[in-house]
Amino acid sequence: AIELGATGKVTKNLGLFGEDTLINIDTIIGNAGFTNKINGATEEPNNAFINVNLTTNQLLVNFIDPFIPVPGGQLSFNVFEFTDVEGTDNSDTIVGNADSNLFTASGEFDIYDGEGGTDTVDYSAIGTAITLGGSGLIVKEGLGQDTIFDIETIIADASEINTIDGQLNASGNAAFDVDL
Repeated sequence: AIELGATGKVTKNLGLFGEDTLINIDTIIGNAGFTNKINGATEEPNNAFINVNLTTNQLLVNFIDPFIPVPGGQLSFNVFEFTDVEGTDNSDTIVGNADSNLFTASGEFDIYDGEGGTDTVDYSAIGTAITLGGSGLIVKEGLGQDTIFDIETIIADASEINTIDGQLNASGNAAFDVDL
């Protein structure tokens, strides 16, 4: 398994097989037999946001001034055989594919779209309570809010007081299958 970082750093098998830094590489293909992850975190926190579309195999990393590690402030990768994505501390757009995707939530205002498969957004590590509203709105107390589409499972931080509010942003078409 590999983890691809936003600046092109590849961690192999949780670091057991070392790390590589990709320079002038456009396409990254993970081993299909493993769960491969894109991690949007950068060495300098809050300095990038990502747009990931696993259906079209695209990763776009947009860097925020004054930290611009590349000319133009943007990196673009073709990514194949990735299923999991962890966002940045900024506003990200993350679209899955037909596989079962695991998205690790982060701060700000994010959009998650499962695009098929049995998809999960995991909020357990953000350190705050969440409120699941109708029409796919997730409010992260003090951290912004997310919009979700085609997500089957939402994991909240068990140490927080989390809420399901079917009327929050509901347009009359929300349905919940709740397993507490």
